[in-house]
Amino acid sequence: MELVAYFEPAEEGWLATFTVVDTVGHPLSAATVRVAGETLATDAAGVAVTTTKLPSGDYTYSVELAGYQSAEGQLKVSSLSAAVRVVLQPAKRYTVTFTVNAEGVRLPEVAITINGEKLNSNAEGVATVELPNGAYPYTASKLGYSDVHGSLTVADGTVEVPITLTRQNPNVVESSLLTAVVSSPNPCHDMLRLQNITALRTLRMVNTLGQVVRSQAHNGGDELLLPVGDLPAGVYLLHLTDTQGRVLTLRVVKQ
Repeated sequence: MELVAYFEPAEEGWLATFTVVDTVGHPLSAATVRVAGETLATDAAGVAVTTTKLPSGDYTYSVELAGYQSAEGQLKVSSLSAAVRVVLQPAKRYTVTFTVNAEGVRLPEVAITINGEKLNSNAEGVATVELPNGAYPYTASKLGYSDVHGSLTVADGTVEVPITLTRQNPNVVESSLLTAVVSSPNPCHDMLRLQNITALRTLRMVNTLGQVVRSQAHNGGDELLLPVGDLPAGVYLLHLTDTQGRVLTLRVVKQ
């Protein structure tokens, strides 16, 4: 009997090459490419190559990278070509607005860290940043106040984030600018008069339960009339913060 050797022809295939760039042609590294069951990552040149050869045919691929819109397409593999260039469009961004206050007053120069950026609130206590869809942790901090940590989600629209900072009471420094302040009458009934307060920035009136019953900013005048007629009779603490952030506390009796 004559034996005849038979060999199956080796299936042809080609390594597929993806080149991922932005809209001006700069290569994008660390983009995720998915094709034919493989998950690849582009290198510093924006290139990713399949680890296995692909037979001739059409293959659906997808490309993703944070900060860019995802892309999908068809890769045509043949003896003539097995490469594709993918251009990623920047992801749409939305405005995130932080509004910071403390003791009922807008607070400037608050450092807000989010998505690797550091913002500072302006004179109105406002800071803004443009971000694509996603979830973002943030931290707000200012010397003399306790840090605030939070998170927000951007989902196809603008986001408003109110932040309230609390003064670190153990570090309060007694005000030297408000030592001449006079509160009268004390005890008071319907109105409390504060004098010699040109250096006053904000005031808080707190009851014996620690609840804030009055909170307002001061415009720099020498005198202020504080309505108290609606408050229950009792003892209150009046926390006065000067323009340097230092505090004077007065004891007030309401009859």
